[in-house]
Amino acid sequence: MTSLIDFGRIFLFSTFVVFAVSKLAKPAGFRDHIAATLPVSLSAARALAAGTLALEFAAAGLVMFDATLTAGSGLAAGLLAAFTAYIVFLLVKDPEAGCGCAGRSERVSALDLARNVVLLAVSCLTLLVSASGADVPPVTDDPAWFLLAGASAVAVAHAGQIRHVVALFTAPVK
Repeated sequence: MTSLIDFGRIFLFSTFVVFAVSKLAKPAGFRDHIAATLPVSLSAARALAAGTLALEFAAAGLVMFDATLTAGSGLAAGLLAAFTAYIVFLLVKDPEAGCGCAGRSERVSALDLARNVVLLAVSCLTLLVSASGADVPPVTDDPAWFLLAGASAVAVAHAGQIRHVVALFTAPVK
């Protein structure tokens, strides 16, 4: 269970840091995206954008400490459930809209939904295992942790670029 918890911890940390930093790089764009895709005022979009960034950084920080792993993975699961619902909302309401995922403006697709379902599953599994009271040793107790860190970083990179990964295995559409 230790490897599973460590993978979840690093995967969630990496995911939320990458996604939050990419939104932080263009905060006005993220705010404007929210205002354009949700029925909220610009001031509400500003607050929602700031709150989202704060919660993403909080989730990333909380999953890295043993004492707050359960709270962090719970926050991550809640955020990912909300993001997944948002993607479903966009797919139904305006499939031409961008999802705003990691600050991107590419058109929302089923791939975004699939990515979020996987991320949600990782966060829920990490939450369940950490909440079960399984023995969770300190983060750097095992040298294998660094291998898991590398695997998690690769998985996050692929999750963030899922469209490009899928394109490698599909024929171009004519």
